Amino acid sequence: MPCTICKTNGCRADVCRSPIIDESYRILVDTFEREVVSTRSFAEWPAYQVSHNPTNYWRYPELFEGDPDVVREKISGARSRYLHEHVAVDIRKKIRRVTSSWGIGLFKRVVPRLLYNFPQAFTEHLQEYTRLLVQPNLVTPRTCADYKSYISGLAIYCMLKLVPPGFLDLRDVPDENLRPRGRPTQVRQPRTVVYRDRFVEIRTKSKITMNMCGSDEKYIIDDTCPICMDDTKPNNVVAFTCGHAFCCDCSVECLKRDSKCPMCRTKTTDVKFKAEILPEKFNALMAVVR
Repeated sequence: MPCTICKTNGCRADVCRSPIIDESYRILVDTFEREVVSTRSFAEWPAYQVSHNPTNYWRYPELFEGDPDVVREKISGARSRYLHEHVAVDIRKKIRRVTSSWGIGLFKRVVPRLLYNFPQAFTEHLQEYTRLLVQPNLVTPRTCADYKSYISGLAIYCMLKLVPPGFLDLRDVPDENLRPRGRPTQVRQPRTVVYRDRFVEIRTKSKITMNMCGSDEKYIIDDTCPICMDDTKPNNVVAFTCGHAFCCDCSVECLKRDSKCPMCRTKTTDVKFKAEILPEKFNALMAVVR
């Protein structure tokens, strides 16, 4: 059988001397170190900033409402969510991207080398992470997926340990530094639409509005939802700004992850529905866009 690393007949992965091993090791180490120390720039953030987008805080005016202690708690919670839902997810994606073509033989050669030459600054975190492991597939990785989970989990753990002091604890931040300056915080006023002969209040904090259209309006959709391939019915279909339509369940999942259309990547500013929509589907969509 050919070697799983160099693909040469008669060679074995455990004794292979291919330069692929050194190159893969170098790429993994560079990616690991770069992603682990990615939070060092957080020390320069203003106290009110909650993401890498310096103006993104204007999308969340509710963070800055209330007493200073309440605002501190809200900002700390938003930053914690950003670490776990954005930074950690991004690290996992990058680790899996650089190891996407690796075979099990390459993992068995590179990962032990990484741990043996682990960066001195992170050694304490490596020992602590290893001590806390309880999942058998991570304690003793056996598959490519196990190795990817182990490496990305270790990188995320080290990253969280290296978050700058004061990033999540804002007790020492003066009250006047907790709110962004320049433009006053604006809280959007609720608006109402008529739905089935009754008024429905819609809060548009997410910059996505719900608009009821006429029964004769045409959506860009076939007989099945392009995501789940289930049959479409007028009472279970909504359209995004671009006109592409999906079943309500898939639309809810898309809006939770991203505000762009999954078909053409156009930014969604409104969701169109017809009067026949089922109440439970309408309520599920409203919960996402509030």
